[in-house]
Amino acid sequence: MKNILFSGLLVLCSITLKAQNQLNFAKVTSTYYVCKYEISNADYKKYLNYLVQTKQNKIYMLSLPDTALWKRVNAPYSAYYFSYPAYSNYPLVGVTYENAVAYCKWLTDQYNSNSKREFKRVLFRLPTGDEWTYAANGGDNNKIYTWNFPYLIDKKKGLMCNFLRLGDNTITYDESIKSYRIKISEDTNYSPKDKAAIPGPINSYSPNQFGIYNMCGNIAEMVQEKGIAKGGSYNDPGYDVRIASVKKYASPSIEIGFRVAMEVLEK
Repeated sequence: MKNILFSGLLVLCSITLKAQNQLNFAKVTSTYYVCKYEISNADYKKYLNYLVQTKQNKIYMLSLPDTALWKRVNAPYSAYYFSYPAYSNYPLVGVTYENAVAYCKWLTDQYNSNSKREFKRVLFRLPTGDEWTYAANGGDNNKIYTWNFPYLIDKKKGLMCNFLRLGDNTITYDESIKSYRIKISEDTNYSPKDKAAIPGPINSYSPNQFGIYNMCGNIAEMVQEKGIAKGGSYNDPGYDVRIASVKKYASPSIEIGFRVAMEVLEK
């Protein structure tokens, strides 16, 4: 899969990236901004294209997302999710913490060398856990989710984010452990429609008070503290897509991506 991506990357980028806008940031404080969207497949392909053009082939190969991870749950997406133009606006998944940090460094270098930049010097990086939380709740620690009520469905019965929907028909009392557990098998009435197969586009649902999208659900987001991702994913139930939710990881996952923060060092 990686060799196929390498040979076709330049052609693919010419198709999918020309119309892609620059990253769009929300102002959180006077010197701190957070990208309104999760880093998308198209965003990351710009970085990969740069590595190809500068002939950094070894780094390029190490930077590719692990698309084989999709085979464990939905094999067709191993070939399509990252490569197919229809998924350009979907969040990047399957990369390492080191890949995310390297992307931020590249973005910093690109910005600070741009003669038309707005700020004299900035630093792009992963947000710390505390910064991520503040960008999600606006300083209101009573908030459960990024919206202003403690439910996952609004008054019009619309979903507020992309998460794993589990109904009462999946809950059973297990005598062996003397507790309740979730049971999903062929003998339940569990509908595939209740489970999102993949993340949604990066501009799905409604933004929070800063104008930031999908901090709860869709994909869990890496923070600066290595091994920690915040906010839960499309494959997590409602309790695990709270602002306070933490997902630990040690390797790439199709449930985890990242969002970039921008720190203004010199105005």
